[in-house]
Order: sequence, then structure tokens, then C-alpha cells
Amino acid sequence: MVGEVITSEEIDIWKKGDYILIEAQTGRGKTFFVRTRLHTKALDAKQKILMLSPRSALKRQNELAFQNQTVKKIDFMNYQQLEQMILNHEPIQHYDYIVADECHYIFSDSPFNRCTELTWKWLKSQKDAIRIFMSATISFVRQFMEYREKIDYRYYQLDANYDYIHKLYFYETDEAMKKVLSELPEGEKAIYFSGTGKSYTLSKEFQDAKFYCSRYNKSFYKFADKEIEKEIDEEVKDLSCRILCTTSVLDSGVNIVDKAIKHIIVDIFDLDTIVQCVGRRRVTYDDNDDNNDKVCIYIKNQNGRMMNTIRNRYSSAMEQANYLQNNGSIAFAKKYAKRQISEIVDPVVTKDESGTEKIEYRLNEMKYFKYLFALKDIGSCRKDKSLYMTKVKYLFGIFEGFGEEKVAKLEDEYDSATLNNVLKDFVGVNLFSEQQQRLKEALMKNSYGITQRDLRGNKTMKIGTVNSIIQENKLPYIVQSLTARDNKGKQKRCWIINKV
Repeated sequence: MVGEVITSEEIDIWKKGDYILIEAQTGRGKTFFVRTRLHTKALDAKQKILMLSPRSALKRQNELAFQNQTVKKIDFMNYQQLEQMILNHEPIQHYDYIVADECHYIFSDSPFNRCTELTWKWLKSQKDAIRIFMSATISFVRQFMEYREKIDYRYYQLDANYDYIHKLYFYETDEAMKKVLSELPEGEKAIYFSGTGKSYTLSKEFQDAKFYCSRYNKSFYKFADKEIEKEIDEEVKDLSCRILCTTSVLDSGVNIVDKAIKHIIVDIFDLDTIVQCVGRRRVTYDDNDDNNDKVCIYIKNQNGRMMNTIRNRYSSAMEQANYLQNNGSIAFAKKYAKRQISEIVDPVVTKDESGTEKIEYRLNEMKYFKYLFALKDIGSCRKDKSLYMTKVKYLFGIFEGFGEEKVAKLEDEYDSATLNNVLKDFVGVNLFSEQQQRLKEALMKNSYGITQRDLRGNKTMKIGTVNSIIQENKLPYIVQSLTARDNKGKQKRCWIINKV
């Protein structure tokens, strides 16, 4: 837990102006540390804490955590509220400690919120405060501080533990994902994360599914289930639906402890967001059984089409950004005056020496850094088709030689189950030409694996092909050739399927 790593004596070492980075998995006591050890320090020293949150639901959960405190030295605010105050030139009081909870927000939301840079610049300006950045995915913040801003910081890390993952599946098609949802075992629930439109559409396909998105989404919030919204405002102990279809609005800090949620499906490209989505499901352990709260994770293996869409959008923006960096604001204005200005470039009103207002163009640093690293990731994943899955596995502590038994391709699992059902019906039966044809047709009809072989007719499916398919699916069968009498008493070659 965070409190075991950061002691009271450690806090005493911190000085005004320090940057404190705390990287710890969901459920490792980040908020508890603020509520107990840090708040006690502030009370004793008559100091004040500001705790920033990226989502309203998380802000309310943090407020509830402090509701029993008789004396409070902490204020709660959304990043968006802070940004609005900065835009409106409203005064912001002094704080001795500023806690940037789920600080990955500064980068993860930058593609669709150009104001996250205001948060960063304000935090950077608070040199009389101790600035604490907390997240389970803090890599972007660290890299930005090191390589872009050249900032020194104190870094505290708790090792992640993903033992609660029963199975990590990758899937290629939405049909396979929907099969999971349609065949949920009795008493089990699922959460599906994707884009707003896709999540809403999926919620309409299942009877006991509900949809939830940000209240700031003008197009889709009217479809969001208000009962679910009320549940999420507090710690979710019993989700009121079997399937929750939602977006990355839940990716920050919302606690879901319903043990019936056994399936988490994520159709999102960004790696940090995947970790945050999976982390919404808090894992609990009983004293008598530390293995009873397991979940299955399903990650969409993002294909070339999705990567191309993101790459094209980001590349176009980076082209303008690089031109601005290399040529300056005036040259940029001349070149792009009659074009649509990219969201990565911010027009800023400034004054010259005479006090005359003018417009300058400046880079949005958060967007630029986010796009830069996203394009690098996409480029490497396009060169190596398996790299995306490798990166996801690494996020959950799975790498070559360690934990790989937990990983499977969802379509292959369904292939194996279907093949098993087909093969067991033929075990011990002499398969002559007619029966062989029925077996081939059954395999062709039910197995994804065979269609990928580009077979040009059942006649090409030899006994070696069938055995190869069985071996690839790790099934306990073998097809052998022998001579036997058919129903007319004639000696003929035939196949027989045996269990091994």
C-alpha cells in the first residue's frame, strides 16, 4: 500500500516546489494515503490540500471518503472546473499540497480537450506548493517531465499485481465478443468499453444491457441510463444490469466492487486507457480464499484500419505543429490562413510592446506529446502485427516465458470448442468416403481455422490437413487411416478418429 512506502518521515523530506510522482495500481491506497497520512500532516501544520479529479463521479467518491472527517483541510475540484476558472481569470486560492489524482488525464484527454494544457501550466506555476501526481499509468507524465520539461521529481512506485486475471483474451471480430455477452453464465456480469456510438449501439442489442457516458456528451448523454449514473456516483457494489456498455468516462478512479462482474471487454486503442478501464473493477479477497475473485479480460486486437484512422488524423495535425515549430507564428499564419487550423495549434491573444493585441499561434504541448508517442506506437505496430498484443500482455505482467498460459485468442477458443463437438460425434466410427465428406463439411461449416487455409473444395482436405487442424487447436484426437469392410462387406480404406 502507498502508506507503507511513503511514511510520515518521508513526507517531511518534501519541500515547496517539489514534484511528487506516485505510480500505484487501482486499490493500492492512493486516495487512502491522502485521506489519512497527508491530511493528518496538513491538519497538524494548519495547511490546505487541493485534490483534483478528472471525472465528476470520482470527485464525488473522494468527497464521500472525507464525509466523516469533523475537520477538513482539503478542497475537491474537477480539472475541468480548474480550467474554466483559468479561462475566466478567476482567482484561485493558495494551497500547500496539490494532489493531481489520475494525472494521466492531462494527456489521455488531450485529443478531445484542448484545455488540459491549462491544468499543466497552472500546476507548473504553483512553486509554493508541493505538487503530487498520482496514477496507475503515469508514464506519459514522467516522460514529459524528463524529456520535454527537464524537471526533477521524486518517484514512488508500487509493483502491480494482476493475479486476479483468470484469462486474457484477444479478439478480432465483434461477432466473437458478442458471443461472450450472449453466453454469459448465470449470475455473471460484464462491462464493455468502447467509443460512445459503438457502446450505445451494442447496448441496444442485449435485453439486460444499459448505456452510460459522460454528461458532457451532447449527442449521447440523453440515452445514458440515469439509474446507472446514480450508482456510479458512489461505489458500485451491485450493478443493476448484466451488461454495462460505456466509454472511457469510467477510466479514471471510479470504483466498481460488484464481484459478479467477471468479464471486462475493452475496444480502445490507447494502452494507458486499457489499464485504466480494467482497473475500474476492484478485486476483493476473502480471508479463507484468495483466489475467488477472478475476472476474464477481452481486448480488441486493433487492426490496420483503426491504426490508419488514428495515424491519418494525428499525422495531419503534426504536420501543422512541426511547421509552426520550424517556421514561427507569422509564417504559419500565412501558410494556413485559409485552411482549417489543427486542434494541436492554439491561437493565443497577446500584446506587443505598444499594447496592441495580436494573435499568435502556439503548440498545445499536451496534444503534441500525446500524438508524437501515439504515432511512434502505431508505426511500430504496423511493422510487427503481433506487437500490439505483446504490448498489452506486458501491461498485465505477461511476457515470454511468464504468464503466457493465461493468454488466448477468443476465436481460437470458440474454434476449439466447436471442433471438439464435431470430432467427438465421429470417435470410433469407420469413416468411408461418404462419412468423410460429412466430416469435412462439418469442419468447413463450423471452423474459422479451416476457412483461413483458402481451401478450394473438400477434396483437397487430406487426412494430414485434418490432423494439423486438430493439433493447432490442442484437442485430444487423432485421425488414422486403415482398411475395413463397408456395409456391403467390401474391403476399403477409411478413416477412424480416436482419442489420445
